[in-house]
Amino acid sequence: MSQYTILTPTHNRPAFLSRMLHFFSRIHVDAEVLIVDSSRTAEALANQDLVAEYGDVLRLQYVHHDLGLMEKCCAGLAAVRTPFVTFCADDDFLFPAVINDCVQFLKTHADYTTAQGRVIHVTNSQRHKKTVYDCHLLNARDIADGDPRQRFSELATRPYSTFYAVYHTSVVKRSFDVTRQYTDYQAARVFTEAMLIGLSAIAGKIRVLPGIHYIQETHGENESRVLPRIADRNRRQELYLSYKDGLVREFVAAGVSEIEAAQLVDDHVNVTPGMPGARRLGALKWQQKCLRELRRIGNKTARLAEPFLRRNERFAVDERPVEIRHTEIFPDRTEYQIARDLLVQYPLGMSLPGISNQTRKSA
Repeated sequence: MSQYTILTPTHNRPAFLSRMLHFFSRIHVDAEVLIVDSSRTAEALANQDLVAEYGDVLRLQYVHHDLGLMEKCCAGLAAVRTPFVTFCADDDFLFPAVINDCVQFLKTHADYTTAQGRVIHVTNSQRHKKTVYDCHLLNARDIADGDPRQRFSELATRPYSTFYAVYHTSVVKRSFDVTRQYTDYQAARVFTEAMLIGLSAIAGKIRVLPGIHYIQETHGENESRVLPRIADRNRRQELYLSYKDGLVREFVAAGVSEIEAAQLVDDHVNVTPGMPGARRLGALKWQQKCLRELRRIGNKTARLAEPFLRRNERFAVDERPVEIRHTEIFPDRTEYQIARDLLVQYPLGMSLPGISNQTRKSA
């Protein structure tokens, strides 16, 4: 019986989910994979077909909730019964061997609430019309101070994401409940992302193991590419104050005074990469604002046009091969080679009709 659950939220992306499940079947993932879906009817039916197709080789659980991202994740976490849980996006790659190492570490180190391996980030180059992907190893390090104030400050000073780490299930459930209460993802995703990262440092120590546990792909369909950091800029101060209030309450619960906690949050508002500083919440140059808005409109227009352009296809899949640069950072092991090959062959996912049952079993 596995000690952890892999939680995958998905929305209208069966091609990516197909690639993820194909990868998991190739490397023989033993943990339960909980898929929390909020897709439209056609895509949801396609996802259910995928679950049925892979149900004989993977331990899959599928639920559908017509909810936003945070509510969907909270609903998924409520269904987790294992002591540890980790997220895996439908368009990324997760490596269970390192996840198992993280679980074993957490089981023997009670003062740590989070553990993770290293993360390879693969992103497309716009200059090469999305046919060239660059990859690099994200910076991360142990945060082992016994004081939650010091841990929070250290993570804010040199930030990295802990979203895809392995968590004690009880810890991440509380983090998502608090974050859902004090932030609004659609109005300002930056505060949601920042709070989840900040809470991981307040809750306990963070361990970073040397192995590669995750490959994160950035492409044109990522929410970070289409959803502004602060969508409702008229409410930015209100949204920040709510975010701040949530963090202060968690600091107070950890024994920090309210005044000191409030100052800490204000001093370290950049707790997540790319987050605007407190003095800059509304001060981006107008050129940057225009470029960002044009990019957002272009991406939205492309998404709206896609069903008409591809209405005769069951899935929308671009299977043009890509080139990946700096692949020397991939470990020389079979599961990493499989992930690399799938990225090259299927950068925007894999269609269900292209994966037969016989192919999957013989892979």
